[in-house]
Formats: sequence, C-alpha cells, structure tokens
Amino acid sequence: MNPEGKWFTYASTDPAVFHATLSLTAQHRAFAAGNVGLEEYYYHRGEAIRLVTERLGKPDEELSDATIGAVALLASSDVR
Repeated sequence: MNPEGKWFTYASTDPAVFHATLSLTAQHRAFAAGNVGLEEYYYHRGEAIRLVTERLGKPDEELSDATIGAVALLASSDVR
C-alpha cells in the first residue's frame, strides 16, 4: 500500500488496517515516552491480529490488499 495512495482509504474503512495503524502509532508514542503506555499498542495489535486471523479462513478476504497491508504494518512494528 502506497502511503500517498489507497493507504488512508484502507486505514479509514478496513478494521484490520485501522487497528494495525493505531498499533504502530501507539508503539512510536510509547517509545518516545520511554516505553510508557504500551497497553494501547498491545490492544490495537491484538485486535489487528484477531481480525487478520479471522480472514485467513475466508478465501475472498485472505489475500485482499487490506489483509496484506495489515500484516505488513504488523510486521513493521517488529523491526527495530
């Protein structure tokens, strides 16, 4: 997903991408504050993972752009 293209549309309309985006944002905020407030990060990360997991059993959603984007956002939070 190109941040200058459809990303914002996905983030504002797709729950998995929305929570993955909020998770990444919460992680950055927590790191900037000295690892304070990681609860928000874990909540949104958990919701994004739950939603992606639900989609893995649905052939029409498991390889959608939004699902792949949510997984990419979740993976980017693991890279330091």
